[in-house]
Amino acid sequence: MAPRLGFVVVASLLSAATAAAQQDAQQLLRRELRRAEVLERAGRLSQALDVLDSLLQASPAEPGAILAVERIYRQQGQLERLLPLLERAVHLDPGSALLRQVQLRVLADLDRGDELAAAGEDWVRSAPRTRVAYREYAAALRGTGRLEEAETVLKRGREQLDRPAAFAPELASLYLEQRRWAAAADEWRRLLRESPGLAWELISHELRTLGPNAENAARATLELLADDLSIEGQQLAAIAALYAGRPGEARDRAEALLDELSERERRALLAGFSRLAADRVQPALVAWAYRHLLRYAAEDVAYWDLAREIVRHDLSAGDTAAALALLDEFLEGAEPGSAGHRWASAMQVRLYAAQAEAERAERALQRHAGLYTGAELPELALAVAEADLGRDRLRETRNVLELVPEGAIDASLAARLSATRAYLALYAGNYDEARSRLEIAAAGLSGEPRSEALRLLGFLRDGVERELQAVAAAHRLVLRGRPLEASRRLADGLARATPSGARPALLLWAGELAIAGGSLEAGEEMLRRVLELYPGSGEAPVALLLLAEALAASARPAEAVALLEQLILGYPESAMAPIGRRRLAELREEVSGS
Repeated sequence: MAPRLGFVVVASLLSAATAAAQQDAQQLLRRELRRAEVLERAGRLSQALDVLDSLLQASPAEPGAILAVERIYRQQGQLERLLPLLERAVHLDPGSALLRQVQLRVLADLDRGDELAAAGEDWVRSAPRTRVAYREYAAALRGTGRLEEAETVLKRGREQLDRPAAFAPELASLYLEQRRWAAAADEWRRLLRESPGLAWELISHELRTLGPNAENAARATLELLADDLSIEGQQLAAIAALYAGRPGEARDRAEALLDELSERERRALLAGFSRLAADRVQPALVAWAYRHLLRYAAEDVAYWDLAREIVRHDLSAGDTAAALALLDEFLEGAEPGSAGHRWASAMQVRLYAAQAEAERAERALQRHAGLYTGAELPELALAVAEADLGRDRLRETRNVLELVPEGAIDASLAARLSATRAYLALYAGNYDEARSRLEIAAAGLSGEPRSEALRLLGFLRDGVERELQAVAAAHRLVLRGRPLEASRRLADGLARATPSGARPALLLWAGELAIAGGSLEAGEEMLRRVLELYPGSGEAPVALLLLAEALAASARPAEAVALLEQLILGYPESAMAPIGRRRLAELREEVSGS
């Protein structure tokens, strides 16, 4: 017993010693590779090669060292020096896929065609049922332009692996490069049969990378699938229809498939279709797919995230009616007080307000305010008030604004609120209040709303009461989308009022409104009054530019050119002059070319 025990102890010690030695060797290897890398980064390539040469003498088949030497030789333009090292490494470790890949890559880059073929054949011969061998060999052949040989290698690999869809992605890509659309489509069908999820991603990626040729490939695919009623054929047809510019057909084909699939397959199809439709910028199709997916979503955060996406894509597609109908469904099915119900209720208010459906927006706001008193209420109330104002429902606007506390809202809302209250004051003849509120609004607004506030502020500062009455009447019509009628109302009011310092700006506004309303004749009359009666005003050069643009748009370029010349010569210091010069050059070119 004692001798036996002694033997076990000795064997254990030897084993431990061997393991420790191996561990030490690995640590040394890693340390030397790091040292070579540091030298390489410092540009000391010769010293790095010396370190790597020592490593390869001790471990000729070490992949890390081979890769490092490859990098350095590439930098030095001496890649052929790597070949004997690679040959020795592969001979010592023929089963290393990494060494084999490096060998094929280097031979391909050196354009050593015969040696590449020999190395590739040696690899697939030594590993006949290894997928990576055929794939990398074919990729190397393809990289050197030997497409037919690459195809042969991939098909041989398919036979060896005895799997119909083996190398389908590689063959499809190869066929696309050769513009063999039908052959590529046949490979995609194989892939859809075996792995639908992967196929959707791969097919959409391949078509996307084809650029202008994607539509040709898609149309050829649809022709090939004309009589194919298989599930994979119909899936491929749905994808192809999207890239062929036939979104309606894509949806019809996808919808026809739903009843033939299991729930898991159906969800996978809809998920793939939605991603592809989003990639093709087809928001209506995304919303359609999401609507179906919503049926399988649990009533939790994911459900409402999906609901938000449906509404977002409906709105992107311009289908506000569909978004509102879906919100109605959500509000009927969701529990009042829940986060989902609150979101749907608020979104409904916003959409009605944006659509200027003031009465519906008010009712929706009343329902929302009866359930929720959160931070969104001021913003919703202001949106409804603006919708009411746009419908000239002044009393309702004032009532809704009572829900908006001035001190508890952010700066942008405060500016909009101040502007809305300023308009109400203007319409009521409270010009001092309107002026003070517009001064506050102008400081917080931006873009077109700010320009409008500043314009009205100028009228309020310089105009007389009769002019301001005309301004109020015109502005109410502008908010209702009736610019031509607003221009006429303004012109009539100005004719009965004593001119003030605001008169040039008021005539300019009347001209702009007339042109925006489609009456160039009325607009020209107002703008020419500015030029005739107030040639020294700051509005005169603006009137010249506006009228020139309107005449150019009405196919009267010669008259437009004359006005622009008048602008440049008569008002050289105006901010409009540089714009006029640029526009004059464009119009002269158009006139000379016609």
